[in-house]
Amino acid sequence: MAAAKKELSTFEKIKILYELNENKIHMPEHLVGIHTKNFDNLTYWQKMMNEFELKKTSSVNVPKKFYSLISKIVELNLKYISYAEFYGKLTLLASNLLTKNYIT
Repeated sequence: MAAAKKELSTFEKIKILYELNENKIHMPEHLVGIHTKNFDNLTYWQKMMNEFELKKTSSVNVPKKFYSLISKIVELNLKYISYAEFYGKLTLLASNLLTKNYIT
């Protein structure tokens, strides 16, 4: 009879995913900090939100102009952060989750 495989914890799965992709997430030094919001993508996304709002069925119970409001809030609050800042916050979040035993 074959031994049962031990289920990997969420942390172990994330660690494996990171290790498999580590070489793909490096940003060359000369590109760090030069990026900005992609307004073309933001405008396209807002257009799609507005079209969805017009086409939504009555089975979706959200207030009128809800999707337009969400897209405006995103537009006003969206900011570019560097990969270093993102990774630092992600590391802090993971550390807090592990400390509090939320991830098993």
